[in-house]
Parts: sequence; structure tokens; C-alpha cells
Amino acid sequence: MNFSAILSKTNKQVYAVEIDQSASLACEQLCKLNNIKNVKIICEDCEVYLPKLLSEIEMDCVVLDPAKAGTTKQVLTAIANRKVKKVVYLSCNPATLTRDLQVLVQYGYKITFAKPFDMFPQTSNVETLVELQYQNNE
Repeated sequence: MNFSAILSKTNKQVYAVEIDQSASLACEQLCKLNNIKNVKIICEDCEVYLPKLLSEIEMDCVVLDPAKAGTTKQVLTAIANRKVKKVVYLSCNPATLTRDLQVLVQYGYKITFAKPFDMFPQTSNVETLVELQYQNNE
């Protein structure tokens, strides 16, 4: 949800899928206050809704910002099956990030950028931003 307003500036349409109702409402308010009209806010479980959305709409990029548990193989498979050109993954858990990146790499994605951010000094928490590109080997 945090990225939707920023992404709306450079994209024709942004779909923001978030299961948390308060986060969805905050995004709606942000878009309203800033007159952002190209963000569609969907208060649903990403594991259920994203595969459905990907089957209906062609997307150039998917941005994932999951909780510490990471995302599910179902979501990663749906992204890979549609051969989405770019995946941007923001993670707060190096272990689940590694697990999920391994799945995407097995489906033909290549890591093109990775950067850790120590946003919480003097703790073991780290945020990591990773960009992957689909490698068309057909």
C-alpha cells in the first residue's frame, strides 16, 4: 500500500492488494487527499486475489511487500506463469526472502538488483529490496 501513490505517478494503472482493512482505508484516504485516480485498492488476501487478477490483466511489474512470513508459492507461481517482466520484492526477513527468490529464479527470473537497508540500527532487523527480471529463454 505504501508504494501505490508513488507508483501511480509513472504507471497508467496501479492495483494495490492488501488484506488489512485499516491499511486499505488509509491508502484510499491518501489517494483521495492527493487526487490520485489510477490506484485501485483491493482489500483481499493477496494469495487468493493476485492469481485471479493476473489471469485477467497483463502486468509489466508486480511489487511484493509481504509480512515476515514471506509470500506463498501460489503467488510466486501465478507471477511466473504470467511471465511478468519485472518483480520488485521488499522483505523484512532474509530467510523468507531467500526462500521466495529461489522459487522465482527456478521459474526463469534473474536478480538484477539487491540492496539491504539497515532501517533499525542496533537491532538485527534489515529490509532488503530486490529487483528481478524475467529472462525469456523461449
